[in-house]
Amino acid sequence: MQVDVDTKGNDVEINNGTGLAAAGRLTDSTFLSANFAAGYWLKRPQCNCMGVAPGLELHYNTSLNSADSVSVNNLQVGNFHNNVDSLSLTVGSHFTLRNSRLSIGYIAPLGSERQNNSGLRVMFDYHPVGRQQPISNNLCRHPFRP
Repeated sequence: MQVDVDTKGNDVEINNGTGLAAAGRLTDSTFLSANFAAGYWLKRPQCNCMGVAPGLELHYNTSLNSADSVSVNNLQVGNFHNNVDSLSLTVGSHFTLRNSRLSIGYIAPLGSERQNNSGLRVMFDYHPVGRQQPISNNLCRHPFRP
């Protein structure tokens, strides 16, 4: 869980024809982010065998107060969307094989308020192993060696 608080805000200045003049201070809403994640190794990586770990995540974001605005004469600056309340679901899996990992995840917004569309993320990590760092795994036992 995370709470983001704007402690200082941002100065708003307008051009009144003779230069910039202070119009006020614009402060962002306070946000709450709550996340839940769960995953499990269906198959643990051992030796040259592949490891598979699916996962599921829920992400909830909400503003805890109304959006701020600054008004000067007929000009108004601020966030007119006011409150934010969004929920998204991520499903994915990690696949490991020796010194590489492939991660695939799909995110989809849930509910009527959407800050973004759905998306797909694919990441591949490869860690080359030199002579100084041989691949070793204490769980690995060769069938012909004691």
